[in-house]
Amino acid sequence: MRPCNVRMTNNLRYIHRNIYNDFLDSQLSQYPKGTVKYYGKKYTIPASVFTDKTNWQRGSFSYSWSNASKSLYNLKATGTAGHSIFWRTEKKMKYVIILITLITFSTQKVKGNECISQICDVESSIIIRTQEKEYFVVQLFRGFTKEGEFVKKLLISKNRKDIVSIVLPSSEEVKNFDANIKKYRTGFILETLYGGGENFYTRSFYFKCIKGNLFLYQIVGTHIIPNSDKKLVNTKNIRPQINVRNFNIQYYLENTP
Repeated sequence: MRPCNVRMTNNLRYIHRNIYNDFLDSQLSQYPKGTVKYYGKKYTIPASVFTDKTNWQRGSFSYSWSNASKSLYNLKATGTAGHSIFWRTEKKMKYVIILITLITFSTQKVKGNECISQICDVESSIIIRTQEKEYFVVQLFRGFTKEGEFVKKLLISKNRKDIVSIVLPSSEEVKNFDANIKKYRTGFILETLYGGGENFYTRSFYFKCIKGNLFLYQIVGTHIIPNSDKKLVNTKNIRPQINVRNFNIQYYLENTP
């Protein structure tokens, strides 16, 4: 999560000035100089998008992207505490509503998905080919649950047959949680980021293909303290290696050192 805890995705965003002011005061009390260093890059508080007067109308902040009109749901700020803003999902109405965080979806069904609604989007996809002429497809989906909670899901198939479906934690279950995937050698990496305030964490889960299956063989974790150069890195080799079917991400996140 970047400074100001507002992700700039392709959607409309809305926040009432009272909520914004409380949130800004909390940020500046932590970073009184109005800057914060994050992954070696310095950010200004507040961000320029919030100081642009054209983004403020009738005492509320709103920001729109060109693809926002295609979305079916909006997220609206309901309050703030500490360094976090809390949101409520709202289905789009026929009339115009000023919003703050909405994530673009395509109307696509996810096979075997019990937690993410049918309104979802494929965020990224990886194809892994093996020497045995087999192949895996690793897909990361994002969407809203029926309860309006935004979550991501990892779906892995082998030769067009689903072998595992992993629903990742929401940002409410694990603070500011986010995830992405990327191809790596004969497998892939599931990269996660979470935390807030004085402590940010990353966990990179390394999977590789062994004898026709995908196995977790290594975890690289970092502990980052904003506004300082302190960064702790821990590499753990998994013995015995864990089949992706038995992978429990919650265990490794709950046992963050």
